[in-house]
This record gives sequence, structure tokens and C-alpha cells, in this order.
Amino acid sequence: MFLYSFFSAAARSDGAENAMPIKSRKMKSGVKTVASTAVPDGSAKNPKNIARTILRPESKLLALKNTKPIMTISNIKLLLKTAFEKNKYKLVSYFVGLYFWAALCYAFFTATEVNIMKFKMIHENYNVFDLDRSLKFYAEALGLLEKRRKTAADGSYIIVYLGNEESEFELELTWMRDFDRPYDLGDCEFHLAFRTDNFDAAHKKHEEMGCICFENPDMGIYFIEDPDGYWLEVVPVR
Repeated sequence: MFLYSFFSAAARSDGAENAMPIKSRKMKSGVKTVASTAVPDGSAKNPKNIARTILRPESKLLALKNTKPIMTISNIKLLLKTAFEKNKYKLVSYFVGLYFWAALCYAFFTATEVNIMKFKMIHENYNVFDLDRSLKFYAEALGLLEKRRKTAADGSYIIVYLGNEESEFELELTWMRDFDRPYDLGDCEFHLAFRTDNFDAAHKKHEEMGCICFENPDMGIYFIEDPDGYWLEVVPVR
């Protein structure tokens, strides 16, 4: 639709002075009368007449009578040149609008990519007062073994990552050399949960270790407490 109006604008600009009316002639069907416009002699190269002949359906009757081909390369070039000169501001507006919408779509899809980023939990950190004691507890109570550790060059801290084959999630234990007292956990309203496939055996073991700190029989869960006072929930497979 835009291209039709683009080329038609050049053709309509001075159609009144370049066209000569001809007699209406009936088609072979004898039903419909078609009025057309003739192209004056010597005006075959006039781009406005060319555009009018190309774009108007009723010009087909005249096109059949012309001995010279209208759609020549030179005429097309002349038509494009004239159309561009008369519609260059429309073209500029069109491409500016196209650029604007392209930029808007790019910004939208870029923002959408940010909104759909995925995150994966990889570890939980607990600061501990006695690192060796904590390592022994987690190995015995939950089967978490040391996977790797980081030690400061000056010995001011040690970070140990614990885990097992059941999950990629790790428990990070941080020991600070200059921290000279047990950690104050406040109300301790947080915990880390573990699921076991043998709930009764786990409960018996933790009962023997004396680390069970809270039980909820109605929910079928219980909590154990590590040497620093962190609560750890134990739940069965459901």
C-alpha cells in the first residue's frame, strides 16, 4: 500500500494537463463501459504518464495499442527518479519510523532475556568456631565429606566445602582465626534441610548422637543441632 501511494503521488501531480480524454468504448461483453486516458504523442518518456499507464487498470486497453514498450529500463529509472524527488520526505519519515520500531523491538527482546535468566543454588555457608569438630560432626551425622578447601595466605581463614554423591549442593564451613568466641545465632530462625531414604535409621542414629533438638511427629520431621547451634531439618522421602 505504501509503494502504491508512493508511485501514484508522482503520477497524479499534473495528470490534468498531460491527459486527453478519449471516447468510451465498450468491451466485447457489451456490458461494461471503460473510460481511459490517452498518452499524448511525444510524451512516452513523461514519468507521470508512464506511472498513470502502469498503475491504472483501465489503461490496459491503451497499452495493447501502443507499438513501443512502455516498461523499458530507461522509463522505469525515470519513474523511480521522479517518484523519489516528489516523495523523498515521505521516504525519510518511513525509514525513520522503521528504525524506531526496530530499536524498540531490540530493546524489548534484550530486556526479556535479562528477565528469564536462570539461577541455581550451589551452597550454603555456616561460620564455625571449631573447624575440626564441625567436620567430624557433619561426616558422622549426615555423611558430608570435605570436597575442597581454601586457606588464606596469612592463615586468617579457612573455607571448607562439604558434600556427597546425592546432590551437587554444598555446605560451606568458614573458620575465622581471629574470632575468639562462639557465634551468636540470635533466634536461629533459619535452617538447612536434608531428605533421607531411611528416616527411622537416621532418627535412631541421631538419637544416639544426642543431637536431636526438636521433633514434630505430626509433620513427620525432626531437627538436629550442629556444634555451633545451627539447626538442620531431616525429612523422609514422601
